[in-house]
Amino acid sequence: VEGLVHVSEIDWTNKNIHPSKVVQLKDEVEVMILEVDEEKRRISLGLKQLTENPWQVFEHTHNEGDKVSGAIKSITDFGVFIELQGGIDGLVHLSDISWDESEESIRSLNKGDIVEALVLSIEADRERISLGMKQLVSDSFGDFTEANKKGSRVMATIIGSTEDRVDLRLSDDIKGYLPMKDYTNSMSEIPLEEGTEIEVVIANVNKKEREIILSLRALEKQEEKSALKDNALRNKEIEEATKSNI
Repeated sequence: VEGLVHVSEIDWTNKNIHPSKVVQLKDEVEVMILEVDEEKRRISLGLKQLTENPWQVFEHTHNEGDKVSGAIKSITDFGVFIELQGGIDGLVHLSDISWDESEESIRSLNKGDIVEALVLSIEADRERISLGMKQLVSDSFGDFTEANKKGSRVMATIIGSTEDRVDLRLSDDIKGYLPMKDYTNSMSEIPLEEGTEIEVVIANVNKKEREIILSLRALEKQEEKSALKDNALRNKEIEEATKSNI
């Protein structure tokens, strides 16, 4: 009676390992019976099942939110694989490498680099571990937009302009832009020169594209509204003072 240990049942971490690297002809080995198909007269056996499942070990010794480190094993079009304890791999998806999801972030990584990551999820039964690198650093864009909501007035520095937009720097690593149409429709006489500081209003925040759209017209409208309110309040005070004197 013969049974088959499929190549995928030899080793937990190496699915394509050649059997000759593990056993030789006439070796006596202990295996686990995985399935008996009497109709097809087949017996499926497993060799790896007699050793600890490193995926389950990792699941029992780690939790979501734990910090781990390891060497980059491979870099693919969809992410980076990091070798973890027990010889298993964890995947850092492209979207979890950096907050800005720029191509430069993955280009700066090299095979063999030792990196740190945060455990996002563990699925031992599917042999999947999701990791995140960006979660270990603060999101400057998120912090800025949380502190400066839509309608907030902020100071910005002109860093360039095109026919369609004026690019502005809001802080050391936060940028936004002012649509050229907004600038031309405003009453501003501020020259579009690099280094010029201007006050603008946050008109919209596109979190998906991580863009901050700014406006001069909105600033002018806010000031007009404030001036009208102050004027109305002043007139009311004068009216009440006049009535009091009468």
